[in-house]
This record gives sequence, structure tokens and C-alpha cells, in this order.
Amino acid sequence: MMITSFTQSILGTAHLPMKTLTRLTLLCITLGAGSLLGCKGDIGDECIADAQCQAGQVCDTISEGGYCTLADCRDDECPQGSICVTFENDDRYCMATCSSSGDCREEYYCEAELGPESFCRQSAD
Repeated sequence: MMITSFTQSILGTAHLPMKTLTRLTLLCITLGAGSLLGCKGDIGDECIADAQCQAGQVCDTISEGGYCTLADCRDDECPQGSICVTFENDDRYCMATCSSSGDCREEYYCEAELGPESFCRQSAD
């Protein structure tokens, strides 16, 4: 009952039927738990630790804001929405694909010259 009162005060929903208030309360609890627990990141998502990335992925903490990736990838190993890129130093990583820089996170741009397909790459400082 206290949660329902809390939801009513936050959402200004004191006039709604109890069934609707119960649903809103459950939604608030679910959304709150989701933001506390966090979801596992996809290739290219921000991270500070491997545990924030999908199983088998690592968090490249050298990249700005961290970057969920697979290291030492092969061309057919990267998940959908990413490609295996061989960088200038011969390191290979799965990188998020893009059509334009607007598809990439802030501090990243859509690189079209290096890989077999355009991918999000950290901007040079």
C-alpha cells in the first residue's frame, strides 16, 4: 500500500482506479529494478568491466567510455550488428557497424576506410 501511495504522489494518479494504480506500481518497480541491475551490453556499448558486456565479450577500457567487444575475432565470429576489424597493429576486434556517425556513440565516428564494412571507431583526440 505504501508503494501505491508513493506511485500516486509521484505520478499524480490519486484519481485512477486501483487496478490501474497496481499496474503502474508494478511498472515502476520493474523499471527501477532494470536500471539497478543493468542489462548486458552489446558490441560497441559503454562499459567499465567485462561483466557489463555479453558472455564471452570483454570491456576494452582503453577506449573512451569503455567498449564491449570480442578480441582476436575471426570474420564469422562477431554477433549481428558488428564486424571483425583488423587494425593497423594487426589486433582484431568485433566493432559495431554503422551507416553514418549518427549511428555511433558520442566520441566515436563511422569509419569507412579500414574494415570490410563501416564501423564505429573512437575519434582521435
